[in-house]
Amino acid sequence: MMKKFILILLFGIVLLVSVSSAGTSSLFFQGIPYAGRTSSGQRSVYGFGAELGYRYNIWRGIKVGADLSYKSFNYQELQRQGVLSFIAKAGWKQTFGKGKNFAVGAYLGLGADIVISSNSSNVFFAVTASGALAYKLSNHLSVMTGLDYGFLDRSVTAKIGMIVTLSRFPYHGAGVGLVMDGKILMGKRLNTPLFSDKWAIPGGTREKFDADDFATATRELKEEMAIDFFNLDATYIGQWSLTIPFFSWKTFFYTIDSMDQQIVMKEFSEYRWLEIDKILDGSYSDLDFRPFTRSEMKKLAKLLEEMK
Repeated sequence: MMKKFILILLFGIVLLVSVSSAGTSSLFFQGIPYAGRTSSGQRSVYGFGAELGYRYNIWRGIKVGADLSYKSFNYQELQRQGVLSFIAKAGWKQTFGKGKNFAVGAYLGLGADIVISSNSSNVFFAVTASGALAYKLSNHLSVMTGLDYGFLDRSVTAKIGMIVTLSRFPYHGAGVGLVMDGKILMGKRLNTPLFSDKWAIPGGTREKFDADDFATATRELKEEMAIDFFNLDATYIGQWSLTIPFFSWKTFFYTIDSMDQQIVMKEFSEYRWLEIDKILDGSYSDLDFRPFTRSEMKKLAKLLEEMK
């Protein structure tokens, strides 16, 4: 029986790897108090569960991913048992409401359950349907309620819990650094999934429809500050990149002589033209920069020196 579970687990991992370039993704952890009833109507289930989930965004809310969870529970008048589940899922998620704080999702899943008791363990195939409604308290914390249905055992489980979103994983992003008179355009990010309230250049996540990193960078510049890069008289001076496990970023640096477009902040609370030298010598002690900003600015300073 254990071999079946291992095979299904390996299948799920291969599935995730095969779609790893599909789009943006998220990794989350949730704790779930739950209660349910099986098809007999006499076996009530209650307990606490923890779940690690992973989602890839394919296109317009369509997602694939997997959940690895463990639940500890009691059947009425029976010994305490546990269930370790691996479910590969495909489905849809949509955000709505002011500030897009609400999210609703529906998924179909295929996987396996290992039912563990004090004296035995058994592996069962699982086919599930699930729906959930969540409210985002912050970019990293949400409350949720949901309903799961198991097709094979005709079980129904209601749950309510907290979701902690760890990050987009892996993350791939790009941005444009606009330089004018020894200063670079930066903004203080709003309550965003990564680097919330940090000062950074305009930029963001590469989406599936972006042709390359440069397309991502220019699109994000327009989305975040309403600047149309292709209407700027800009001169390319170089780029900076960072690649570490599960995270990559590329910054394209351009110099401009003037800014004749109106800057409209869409994902920043404020913006400034910051002196590059002062960023490097720590003069902006009142500003909280994105972690790798110093390395980014060192590269920019070197590029500007080479232009002289």
